[in-house]
Amino acid sequence: MQAQTSQNDGNWNDISWSPAGVLSSSDNVTINTTVTIPSGTSVEINDLHIAQNGKLIVNGNLKVNGDVSMDNNSPELILDSNAIVTVLGNFSASNKINIDISSYLIIQGDFIKKGSNNQGEISVDNGKIYIFGTVDVDQFSSCGGSYSGTTATEGDDCDYGNIDDFVNNVPPEVLELISCFPIKELEDQTVCTNDAVTFSIDPVTNVSYQWQVKIGANSWGNITGETSETYILTNANLSLSGNKYRVILKQTSTATKCKIGISLAATLTVEKLGEWTGNTSSDWNTASNWACNTVPIATTDVLIPNVLTNYYPNILTGITGLCNNLTIQAGSSLVLTQGTIQINGLLSNSGSFDAQAGTVNFAGTNLQTIAASSFLNDKIENLSINSSAVVTNAGSLNISGTLLANSGTFNTGDALTLISNLTQTAFIDGSGSGTITGNVTMQRYLDVAFGYKYFSSPFSNTSVGDFNPYMDLVDPVTSFPNFYTYDENREDTDGNDATGWKAYTTSTNSLAILKGYALNFGDTSAPPKTVEITGTVNNGNQQITLYNHGRFYTQGFNLVGNPYPSPIDWDATGWTKTDIDNAIYFFTAGSTNQYTGTYTSYVDGISTDGSSSHIIPSMQGFFVHVSDGTSMVTATLGLTNPVRTDNSIPQEFLKVREPEKAALIRITAAFENEVNTDPAVLYFPHFAELSFEKDKDALKLMNTDIRVPNLYSLTPENKKLSINALPKPGSSDLKKIPLGLKTEQDGWMLIGLKDLENLPTNFNVYLIDSEKRIGQNLSIKPLYRFYAKSGEHESRFHLMFSETELSDPTIAFDEPFSVRTVDGKVIVSLNLESGQSGVLLASNVTGQILDRKNVSEKEIVEIEGIKNSGVYFFSINLKDGMFSKKVLIQK
Repeated sequence: MQAQTSQNDGNWNDISWSPAGVLSSSDNVTINTTVTIPSGTSVEINDLHIAQNGKLIVNGNLKVNGDVSMDNNSPELILDSNAIVTVLGNFSASNKINIDISSYLIIQGDFIKKGSNNQGEISVDNGKIYIFGTVDVDQFSSCGGSYSGTTATEGDDCDYGNIDDFVNNVPPEVLELISCFPIKELEDQTVCTNDAVTFSIDPVTNVSYQWQVKIGANSWGNITGETSETYILTNANLSLSGNKYRVILKQTSTATKCKIGISLAATLTVEKLGEWTGNTSSDWNTASNWACNTVPIATTDVLIPNVLTNYYPNILTGITGLCNNLTIQAGSSLVLTQGTIQINGLLSNSGSFDAQAGTVNFAGTNLQTIAASSFLNDKIENLSINSSAVVTNAGSLNISGTLLANSGTFNTGDALTLISNLTQTAFIDGSGSGTITGNVTMQRYLDVAFGYKYFSSPFSNTSVGDFNPYMDLVDPVTSFPNFYTYDENREDTDGNDATGWKAYTTSTNSLAILKGYALNFGDTSAPPKTVEITGTVNNGNQQITLYNHGRFYTQGFNLVGNPYPSPIDWDATGWTKTDIDNAIYFFTAGSTNQYTGTYTSYVDGISTDGSSSHIIPSMQGFFVHVSDGTSMVTATLGLTNPVRTDNSIPQEFLKVREPEKAALIRITAAFENEVNTDPAVLYFPHFAELSFEKDKDALKLMNTDIRVPNLYSLTPENKKLSINALPKPGSSDLKKIPLGLKTEQDGWMLIGLKDLENLPTNFNVYLIDSEKRIGQNLSIKPLYRFYAKSGEHESRFHLMFSETELSDPTIAFDEPFSVRTVDGKVIVSLNLESGQSGVLLASNVTGQILDRKNVSEKEIVEIEGIKNSGVYFFSINLKDGMFSKKVLIQK
């Protein structure tokens, strides 16, 4: 410790001191000149004496660990508006002094003013004076100005605060500068609800402790009983979040001049489990995105707050987010990007919940409600109900994907729509055991709203009039009906067989479950149209009785329909097909005539056109055939929920292409220069037979579009088939299958080979035209052109198969020989039976014999007497007769 005395005027660090040296906290300082402590400068010394004519101006911070004395005449102490002066000892003054205070003066000892009466002045201008000891100013009669702090009043207008005022009013930035106890800085704490919280400082000797709390804008208050260096909160809750905590140390021994120390305040943040912070990313399953660093589980109440500076959650593909109650505050958002959110409690959304590409699963044990506007655009892709109670929809809700009532009850609130568009049609998954109550609206998108469509109702309480907004039940110009039912046993007024189509245009006529109906949407090239109807959804076992009365026109065909608000699988288990053939038949409207169209067939994994399939879309009507019998046949078509499927639905309203693995031949017939073709399929499953088989073959339903011919194969019993299951030919077999062709107009036509699948690469398909006596290998030249008159042609064409290329396919006509030209040579191939022989003659038109050869069996011979192109006659004399034919030779 040394004494330092100012020698000249100037800043604290720049003046001369005697003896010379750097001032320290243990130095005793005497000021007898004018000394300034600059702003931003902090000074700490031991005792301070301002001598006669001495002047100390404090613009920065001064800490006096000892006493301050001002005596004799004219010493001055001036504190500007930013100064902080703290004195651990006593402050004494006498005679004529001047003290000008505009900021903080804190005296932990006594303040004593002695000397002559009316000598000296204390000028206070918004200063803050705190005196912890006694105040003796009985000879100090005048204090100019005023003190605006929360203080007691002593003497005239000399206002000052005591130790309690100091505790309640001094801000943290002052505490940092005046601390006289070694107090470790308290740390802010962030904890989860129900966690324990510990605030502590290092122990200090000869002090008492008092922990305090500041709640919101309230004043600091003592915490009862917390009088040690450590304060523990055993069970944090949300009401404590934001509180500030500090500890006050008070002197218990005169061994130190320091009477009080206050720690800087620490803030407690209590986080609620399940509150989204978005600190790291938008990933729901990243713990650092959640309060308490914990991803919510099924029992966690989740809050998505308005945290604009952070990420909002986005649940991606393959991710499932779990929660109990889910609250989305205004300004915040939750997005599903093909992910799933499972809500076990209540949903409350004041922000944005985008579920247009994902799944929302309500899985509560108590009543759950989907409030109006719970989802962005009132739209959700997939909704799953896994409740043990009731989930109620209370506002408009549109589903674009799947609704699954896996358990519990879903009340639609009569405001649920299954939407349909170009890419997808929403449906109700039938695999769940839950119940759906209330009306549902189901849409059906038609990419071409032209001509006839075969519809069915997925509801139990719909009628013809439900379609009236989308079509005229009766054409307003022609008065022609546009809505039909189908009656397999229909007769005309004279009791004669008639077509099954029957006008069904009364608006109140009900739409029966499992029935199909034909609706004509008009003859204009209308834009795409979305049809929607509303009702109570069908579910569970459904059944209908069908008939085959052996009628000439209806031929045992019945128009039925998908009864469910979901696709169904014709090949699935769950069907009852008593006396029902295994084929189904779909209709596609024509493109130019509203009254016509074409049919495709499906059976046993095979479709005629390669696109219609075993998946029957919702609201789709289709034909089935009641098996033939010797008398009237009564059949049963039934189905249960296992036939329902979640296969995606194409928008052509009936088709989806799937790979066909069976060996097959698909041929087509069409008028030349026409786009639309009529297909027929021959395929080769195991154990197939040539005769009609109800589980493998599909009958031919004749097209109504006169621009499209009808192509079919014929069985030995003359059944017309669109799909024909045949025994697979062996490598040496030569099979001939008769084809039928029916056309409503004359014209040039083409029969072509469209597909040859899962057959050997050397497999040959020949089209035999018996009328023209031509055989063409379609495997090499796939289109055969010919002219045909209107009517039925059932003996003209055959298909013939062979794994070896035939030298001359005319052997299909069972002729004993065929003639062809090879490299200018005339070659005759014999087609005689084993052991059979004869004499072959070649002659010209004048009867001149050009060559004679003895031939037998399958012999191949060259005719040497023909030198020029022309018409020649060939004949063979056999034991049982003669065969001759005229041949054009081109050399």
